[in-house]
Amino acid sequence: MKAVALAMLSAVANAGHLAGPMDERLQACATEKCPDYAATFGNDVTSNYNGMDQTFPQLIGGQVVAWVTDLTFVLNTIGYVSPATCTETATTSVDADAAACAAVTALDDETACEAVMTAADDQVAACAYAPAALGDAACTYTEAGDGYTEVTKAVTNDVSHVMACVCSECGATLEAIFQPIGRDVCTALGVELPCADELAACEATDATAEAALYTGENVVGTRTKAYVAHMPPSPSKCSPGHSAFAYQADNTVYPLAEFTAAETGGTCSKAGFCRALVDTDEAACAAATTEADCGDVAGPATEEACVETAEPTVADDAAACAAVDISGADAAADETSCEAVGTTATEECGADPSACTYVAAAEGAPKCEWVDTVTMDAETVALQTCLATSRIAAYEADYNCLEHVSGPACGEAYQCTYVEPVDEEPKTSDSAVATAAVSTLAFVVANL
Repeated sequence: MKAVALAMLSAVANAGHLAGPMDERLQACATEKCPDYAATFGNDVTSNYNGMDQTFPQLIGGQVVAWVTDLTFVLNTIGYVSPATCTETATTSVDADAAACAAVTALDDETACEAVMTAADDQVAACAYAPAALGDAACTYTEAGDGYTEVTKAVTNDVSHVMACVCSECGATLEAIFQPIGRDVCTALGVELPCADELAACEATDATAEAALYTGENVVGTRTKAYVAHMPPSPSKCSPGHSAFAYQADNTVYPLAEFTAAETGGTCSKAGFCRALVDTDEAACAAATTEADCGDVAGPATEEACVETAEPTVADDAAACAAVDISGADAAADETSCEAVGTTATEECGADPSACTYVAAAEGAPKCEWVDTVTMDAETVALQTCLATSRIAAYEADYNCLEHVSGPACGEAYQCTYVEPVDEEPKTSDSAVATAAVSTLAFVVANL
């Protein structure tokens, strides 16, 4: 199942599922506020992104899952310089030695670190020095025929300052899209993305389950955190967006406009409702207001029948099957009578095979399912309202009209404040046609 999830996650990510208004805000914000962004992460600026011999989009296109779930991979890919460290060498730690090593701050070289001796023997070095360095070799994919060949290359530059700028200046847009590892990337670079306190409070209410979503850590010297890839929504009680569709999954699970705030306690709830199993049945299911009514919405029932088996049809067999009396109350007896009818066709293999197939009566397949009342606890409400408010105001609240974003509070729908610019200059028919053609081209390109 994990392999299937990874493959599906990669497929939807490569399909550009997050392209749209939020990504437009991210690109506009990063281009405006981070001068090196376009030259570093742009689509066609360089064919050799950080020593990878391909553009950044090509690199990520081959490794979508690693880019959004694996902290070590992301930091290595952007050439993050791990700081110099002085750590205890003993396999079995000695508190005094560990503290003495950690207290060393002169880390430009190994001198101070290697001068620390163990508490037990002042002739034995207690610590090991590791210099600051670029991340380990990153893994990339080079297209080869119908597949990909895995190649290991070392990064050549530290461009983490560009990512740190995006974290700092465009955090609300980045948080929405760069799920689930983006928050950890920014934390490693010294920047906290919006709603960090609310997220921590929410995760604390279900700490064991939240911790099971990932492996490794994200602390100084140990940037190994990696999430398990999930199709939406993720199993996270707090962050359904920890999945392929990022912020869109949050709004699918917690559409705040459909929840009602409690008078006290900070919780919100959504009354039980009848949900269609397929889109074409939405109206019929929505009309059912109770669980019983919801269960009654079903497709046509299957009537008991004795039908010809052969294709193409044999007229005499079809007539014989139709003539079988299956009006009795005993379905098993009816089945026996139906399947006892032999074919009228010439057989050279002994006994004639049955000409008929018995079809049992069956109720119509359900079209809907009842969803019980959903209640968000106060911590989840605080987080989701914080995230919604942050995302609505991301970059410029009136830059465009967002999609898949709920209102800023329970019971409130998102209100777009974007105003379409008015061209006050009259256009000739020729210029109007030209403008329409350009707009159509832009739309097609944007949706390739």
